[in-house]
Order: sequence, then C-alpha cells, then structure tokens
Amino acid sequence: MKPVTFNLQIFAPGDADDAPLSIDSSTPFMQFQRGDLFNPRYGRHFDHLDELAGTLLCIVKVEHGIQELEGGDEMEACIRHYARVYTEAVPDDEGARISA
Repeated sequence: MKPVTFNLQIFAPGDADDAPLSIDSSTPFMQFQRGDLFNPRYGRHFDHLDELAGTLLCIVKVEHGIQELEGGDEMEACIRHYARVYTEAVPDDEGARISA
C-alpha cells in the first residue's frame, strides 16, 4: 500500500496559476472553506509569502484532488491529496473579522 501525502496550495488573490504557498505534509491539513480568513502575516518564515505581506485573504473556493505519483530520484511513490485554496484580498481590519 502506498503512503498518503498531503499538499496545500494557497493562491494569490485573483490568480489560479501562482501559489506563493505550497506545503507538503505526511498528515492532513485543517479543512478550509469559503469565507475563512487566511493571514499570511503568520507565515513569515515562508520567503515566498513576502508578496502578500499586509494582505488579509478570504477563501473563495477550495479544490480537492487525488493523484497517484510514481517514485523518482528524491520521492517515493505515493497517493497525494491536494487542496488548492483560491483567495481574494479583503481589508485587514475588524470589519473583515466580525461581519457575516
């Protein structure tokens, strides 16, 4: 039985091609859903999040998928569950956090 890995991609606002955050894990990530807020400020140790500094992101869509990956030079064969999280920028203020 192949191991299962998990991949989370957070896409820049309005962009379906550029995921400045992509993380692989051997354990599942928490579930994201439409309307959740994601604050890149807390991911400062990810250099590629610099382009989103000062931006609060609202999740607009989440796409899930399953891939069967063959092993290679640096990776063993596995089943990968990926979650692609699409976002829009919202004001980083109290209104974004307490409005319905």
